[in-house]
Amino acid sequence: MSLLAHLLSPRASSGSDSISAEAWTPGAGFQRQTRSGETVSHSRAMTYSTWFACIRNIAEDIGKLPLELFEVLDNGGKNKARSHPLYRLLKLAPNDEMAASVLWELVTGWGVGWGNGYLEIERDAAGNPVSLWPIHPSRCSLHRVDGRIVLDVWSSNDMGNYGVARLDYADVFHLRGFGDDPLCGLSVARLAAESIGFALAAQTYGATFFANGATPSMLLIHPGKLSSEGQTNLRESWKKRLTGNNKGGVAVLQEGIKAERMSIPPEEAQFLETRQFQVAEIARWFRMPPHMVQDLSRSTNNNIEHQGIEYTTQALSPWMNRIQQECERKLLNSRDWDRYDVKFNDKALMRGDSKARADYYRTMISTGVMTPNEARAAEDLNPDASKGADRLYIQGAMMTLDQVADQADKPERTQQIEPKPEPDPDPAKEQGASYVFNRDPSGNLLSVDRVRK
Repeated sequence: MSLLAHLLSPRASSGSDSISAEAWTPGAGFQRQTRSGETVSHSRAMTYSTWFACIRNIAEDIGKLPLELFEVLDNGGKNKARSHPLYRLLKLAPNDEMAASVLWELVTGWGVGWGNGYLEIERDAAGNPVSLWPIHPSRCSLHRVDGRIVLDVWSSNDMGNYGVARLDYADVFHLRGFGDDPLCGLSVARLAAESIGFALAAQTYGATFFANGATPSMLLIHPGKLSSEGQTNLRESWKKRLTGNNKGGVAVLQEGIKAERMSIPPEEAQFLETRQFQVAEIARWFRMPPHMVQDLSRSTNNNIEHQGIEYTTQALSPWMNRIQQECERKLLNSRDWDRYDVKFNDKALMRGDSKARADYYRTMISTGVMTPNEARAAEDLNPDASKGADRLYIQGAMMTLDQVADQADKPERTQQIEPKPEPDPDPAKEQGASYVFNRDPSGNLLSVDRVRK
């Protein structure tokens, strides 16, 4: 039974006869007042471009990779298990409303930002998974009840009544982030609240600065004494003439009024350097290479490809491994754990430029690791029909491996140095002598023996 059925069922609710399917939508989440004065929450953090870019990069790159089911062969090889029902569920349609790329992108984004991503596993009468449904982490509580792990999901209807659906952990796909809690991952937004708040404060300061005409706060000095009404009029007149749509205008000071700059200008306060530092600071929380969030200050044409591969191995691989292992653990029967593997196809992310790929394939083919057709498949090319395109070759005479094996199986023959042929004997000078020419089966001369009569 799906979570929607649980939530709409009176038996699944506590204190409510009808519960809506809000469990798939965001709840309140957390809020924290930081020392910078900014209130940080998950939704507020997403308004900062670097934070949004880090989560989006990881989530979208995981979502665009095909997640496939492989059958392990007796010889250690693998074939795509296309006939298995789980193959379609993982790669194409995890439920009736979502494509696989959208679902994995969504749950990965939750795991990266919230520390936990949840999917309900809907099963048929035989216990086989038939659908995967997302559950927003803000509405979830994972804990132990009587020694077993359960996930409580709460929702509210239009009347404001609340209800809770309880799912057994075996029916929950749990993408857990890093953390010291054995059950739940740590929310990165909670941990990085001060860093996010500082970045948001700098962003707010910059917006306010330019909204006021890109001019620092001013102190207006009047030689005389102004009444409260006069001070208010002077202040409002100054703001009206030099802020908003009138920013950049010219002010005319009368009655001996002097204007003095009161605050430190942005260049002296290193405003731009602060903004630049916060990009690296936020990226550090995700192990995100700076160039992936458009910070190219330390990137060159020589190291950008290496940084791209580093991003795959350092930032993406942990999340791919978590998803793969959770799929095998929760979606396969324990008796099939040794028979099937769930793997992301990350070849597209690991590709270098055309020259690097050509050198790689040349090496793999010439060392007998990859066949020409396997190299063509890696480049999304159709297989070649030639018989040799599916054979392995090694460097040298480009002999196939079975040909090398045939040569190795033949008995070793002692190498013989071919003697120089002696000239035919002159009967006039060699009376009473005869010669025997020894040759191999191929007709090559091996030796010449002289026999005297």
